[in-house]
Amino acid sequence: MEAGAAARASSTLAEHGGARIGVVTGTPAGTVVSLYRNGKLRPQLVTLSRQQDALAELEAGRIDATLLPLDRLDAWRLAHPSTPLRRAACLHPLRINFGFVARSDASALLTVADRVIERSLAGGDLLGE
Repeated sequence: MEAGAAARASSTLAEHGGARIGVVTGTPAGTVVSLYRNGKLRPQLVTLSRQQDALAELEAGRIDATLLPLDRLDAWRLAHPSTPLRRAACLHPLRINFGFVARSDASALLTVADRVIERSLAGGDLLGE
């Protein structure tokens, strides 16, 4: 399932349209997304339990994107070689090993995430050192 048309047309992560962002409760990644800009993304968040696999939910189309440790995506891709899941190109300069992941048919969403992260790095919103 593709991300919605509103999500594909957005110009920033904060205005990403109707994209459903999966967050796993009780994880650092889930907390980061939940607290982003004082909860601005909360209307689009889909809360997942720790027993649910965010990557399986993403591949099934129940969510459009998620933030998770990249080693989990690497393991998923090894176990599921034909998966359409892809990560955003930009990595946090601290190499905290978190990355945005979406289906390859939602590449516009990844492009937006990359652009927002690059803009945040350039503006000093994300600490690089």
